Amino acid sequence: MNTLSARRRHPLAAFVVLFFALAMIGAAYATLGSSTASAAGSSTYTADQIANGQKLFQSSCSSCHKLHTAHDRVRDKLTQPEVCFACHKVQRAEVNRPSRHPIREGLVSCSDCHNPHGSVGRAMVLRDSVNDTCYACHMEKRGPFVRTHQPVQEDCANCHNPHGTTAPNLLKFRQPFLCQQCHEPTSHRGNVASLTGTSTGANTLARGCLNCHTNIHGTNNPADLSNERTFRR
Repeated sequence: MNTLSARRRHPLAAFVVLFFALAMIGAAYATLGSSTASAAGSSTYTADQIANGQKLFQSSCSSCHKLHTAHDRVRDKLTQPEVCFACHKVQRAEVNRPSRHPIREGLVSCSDCHNPHGSVGRAMVLRDSVNDTCYACHMEKRGPFVRTHQPVQEDCANCHNPHGTTAPNLLKFRQPFLCQQCHEPTSHRGNVASLTGTSTGANTLARGCLNCHTNIHGTNNPADLSNERTFRR
């Protein structure tokens, strides 16, 4: 008897499970539609949303391109950045900093480094990685070198901000503060600058590390056999 009753309850239990499953799916779609509508009504997106492609997936072709016109601003190297800056407002400010790529002059455009339709690299860079994209122009930094600087091999953006900075050479911070983020301030790296010729006074002239370590991207200098980390000429 108990077995028969259990069998009779099975169809009802299955119906209840199906009902709740459909209700949960409906609630999920309602939440997604609400968030999408809210985002679509706003022109401001967080950095995480842009990095994850949320802005791209919620845009249409006409969001960037102009139809039935002889001049499509996004396909013109001079006017393309203004189209991109409509969403990427942080980059609009960065390209006006003292150290920058010549974007305002029309010599470099966003699509020289990025593929707005998607790519396998992060930040939608043209090549498979940030470094490969940078090497398309900065070929002298590619190497190969006998002695390599590990942060350089990992990612150019470890030290540089390609859109613009207030430090020379698109560095995120000026020397020696950028270098000391990895290299602890011991020995001459933490001493007060002086005009002496000793090793402890080598950080003179505004304490620029590159005053001595000129080949910071890599070197083939055989004189570095005693210390492969110096990256001197």
